[in-house]
Amino acid sequence: MAFLQTQYRRADYSAEAGRIIDQQLSGSVTRALAADKTAGFGVALFATDDPSYVTTEPSDRFVGVTYRDRCISPAQGKQFVAGDIMPIARHGVVAVPVEGTVAKGAQAYATPSGAITTSETDNFPLIGARFDASGSGVVALRLNRVGE
Repeated sequence: MAFLQTQYRRADYSAEAGRIIDQQLSGSVTRALAADKTAGFGVALFATDDPSYVTTEPSDRFVGVTYRDRCISPAQGKQFVAGDIMPIARHGVVAVPVEGTVAKGAQAYATPSGAITTSETDNFPLIGARFDASGSGVVALRLNRVGE
């Protein structure tokens, strides 16, 4: 007689920073992290003068968000270090750590320290990035929504 599974383990993986929630990777790119920088998963990245590199220092040149990479050594503490080639999501939904509480549909901004928030004051807009859910802690961020 064939085995029929009737119970399934339930886990909410979306609450892990850097997780691709909708598996839409067609718009992902890779870039190297600039010197003297580190970046975790679900962190906003910005262009540098060298198109091969990105930085965590906010500017008006938003590139995308780092997503979870299983190749990172546990010794690195889920961090990319200077020179690492990082996967960067440009389209889709990625779980990101946020500062404060955010509302679904709100425009995302990066603070001068690199935190992602909805506050516009003295912050840098993440063009095409809107929150896909409301909440705090780790929240879904939709990148490059259709129609914007």
